[in-house]
Amino acid sequence: MTRTDLDDERGFLLASLEDLEREHAAGDLSDADYEALRDRYTRRAADVLRELDAATTAEPEAPVPARDAGAPQPSSTRARRRHLLAVVGGLAVLVAVSAVVVETQTGSRLPGQTATGSVSLSKPEQIRRTLAQAETLETSGDAAGALHLYHQVLAQEPDQVDALAESGWLEFEAGAQAQSSAVLTEALQLEQRAQRSDPGAYAPHLYLGSMLLAEGNAPGAVTQYRQFLADGPPQDKVVAAKPFIARAFTQVGQPVPAMPTGGSGS
Repeated sequence: MTRTDLDDERGFLLASLEDLEREHAAGDLSDADYEALRDRYTRRAADVLRELDAATTAEPEAPVPARDAGAPQPSSTRARRRHLLAVVGGLAVLVAVSAVVVETQTGSRLPGQTATGSVSLSKPEQIRRTLAQAETLETSGDAAGALHLYHQVLAQEPDQVDALAESGWLEFEAGAQAQSSAVLTEALQLEQRAQRSDPGAYAPHLYLGSMLLAEGNAPGAVTQYRQFLADGPPQDKVVAAKPFIARAFTQVGQPVPAMPTGGSGS
């Protein structure tokens, strides 16, 4: 991560903290949600400031190690960070998923939108901020909180491809852990909706391929992985997925496609 990247993230975090203060003061955030988000943003902001100080001491534009390999910056909504293929990871429990779905069905609003429906930000900006906040929660290990925000986005924009793809993957992980066929089915349907919303988006194909592989459907996984590779995904995403792609192709007796062996992309 370069100094420019760190400066961008610092600006994002400071703006998000200001938004939190305003939304909490307006009654749009509960005390618990406000405190949880404030603490996470504050901790990350402190980390970024330390990394900036280290970068300045060493060399202003020298790369600074990222907190997680392949992690995108908060301004990106396409290059999503995650150990994509850990099917059972303890990220969420079925009760948390159900609570998020119930809350979404009974009404929700995005950060920056008041209870009366007036907004302090444009709708695209609200969605961008909400997706970025969801990624921050997910990075910190709060999958249920991230899922809650993704569902808030979908309540406002049902075909938002990033929210569909990311919530589908989180629900799949929760469903695998809870061994719930209903949640697993919902996760598959979310990825299929994401693909229909944006056929050229690489993440839904990667996630659906991983789901099918985990469910024992190697031929279906191969089809999705071929589409994933054809979508021109970042190199680091291909590298992370390579072992699973190779497994799927090997299981169906087909040659494994040529893929990069290392490095990163954007």
